[in-house]
Amino acid sequence: MAKVESAFKEELDKVLKDGFSAAELDADEAGWLQSRQVQRSDDAGLAQILAARDYDGRTLVWDGELESKVRALKVDEVHAALRHELDPAGISIFKAGDFKKAAAAAGTK
Repeated sequence: MAKVESAFKEELDKVLKDGFSAAELDADEAGWLQSRQVQRSDDAGLAQILAARDYDGRTLVWDGELESKVRALKVDEVHAALRHELDPAGISIFKAGDFKKAAAAAGTK
């Protein structure tokens, strides 16, 4: 567990310091947009989206506007938002499980 926690903190520090590359942002954006398109291509997925938009008082125009805003994001805007919104000191890490059993399986105490 300590290794996972340490790796998480290292990655978070790295992202806050260096941010993401333009290629990473482009790939993530494309994947997100494609997943939304796939969800809309399925009758059940589309029905779920329409129900959620109706509940929120929105239409699919809202989705189009959101996707346009995401497409327009620049790397420096994403970095600024990450630095503004993410505070490593404010992140709580919770651990749950049978740690005695895990330690015994790993051969440690």
